[in-house]
Amino acid sequence: GEALRRSLRRQGNDLIANDTRYSLGRFQRVFVIGFGKAAAPMGQAAAEILGERLTSGLLVTKVGHGRTHTGLPQAVTLLESAHPIPDAAGVAAAQRIADLARQATADDLVLCLISGGGSALLTLPAEGLTLADLQATTAALLRCGASIDEINTLRKHLSQVAGAQAGRQPNREVFGFAYPS
Repeated sequence: GEALRRSLRRQGNDLIANDTRYSLGRFQRVFVIGFGKAAAPMGQAAAEILGERLTSGLLVTKVGHGRTHTGLPQAVTLLESAHPIPDAAGVAAAQRIADLARQATADDLVLCLISGGGSALLTLPAEGLTLADLQATTAALLRCGASIDEINTLRKHLSQVAGAQAGRQPNREVFGFAYPS
């Protein structure tokens, strides 16, 4: 949350991300999507910064990481899923985030917040694959001592949303913040 507050601020009707200014007046709706072990504090910071301009949001964090985060506005839903082995809750959450991102039009702003663990928590198997395939692959990689970089490289090829694919929506204004775990 603090890292986000250092990079994102609001001046009147302008949202400033580092040195880039976005006029909130040009957007009909503002969505926040986020996933990772720090999704809840980042989402809370974004909600506080956006204030009344926030239309809705959906965050996914590791099981147990959301329990202490009760300061989110009603417009923001917080879900939990398993890490590091993905689970059905992560698949359901990924589908909900993908659906929310698809709702956005060229007149909307989507703020995407990503932190460590996001690719495990947000699981949407690529066409032809199942959750069981992803679980078995992740377990095998962990057993053989693969690095997180190696695991994430494979995950982005096995998922519809990993590797920033959630933000690859045509005709949409999307910007994101990613912080290492």
